[in-house]
Amino acid sequence: MREAHVIRLRGPWEYAPRARFDSAGPLPPAGKVRMPCDWADTLGRDFRGRVCYLRRFGRPGFPEPYEQMWIVFSGVRTHATVSLNGQFLGEIAGDEPGNFEVTDRLDFRNLLEVVVEQPSEAAEPGGIIGEVRLEIE
Repeated sequence: MREAHVIRLRGPWEYAPRARFDSAGPLPPAGKVRMPCDWADTLGRDFRGRVCYLRRFGRPGFPEPYEQMWIVFSGVRTHATVSLNGQFLGEIAGDEPGNFEVTDRLDFRNLLEVVVEQPSEAAEPGGIIGEVRLEIE
């Protein structure tokens, strides 16, 4: 079996808080971050809510016809929905990994959108806490 070619999608990612579950205070400002990370440094340790993360990337050049491409998440905290170029790929729950086959969904330029939710009763800050990568098998 041949080893997968891995492209790490570390950064820059754009983020924008969409909802706040921990208080009635204002939403923190949007910004940029490198992955993996929780949102303690950018939104504060006590922030609980919904945050949208965006990552733009190009299609890898000239894959072989037999190769498949996957977007792989090592972990999110606590729940995430994942879309590519406006098409829903699926959900990731807890610190579980998420794998999404995207061979026929990749364009020349791509937009990966990950919306992470961390409930108000959660003990730790939310975010994309594991590596995100594009794997070509």
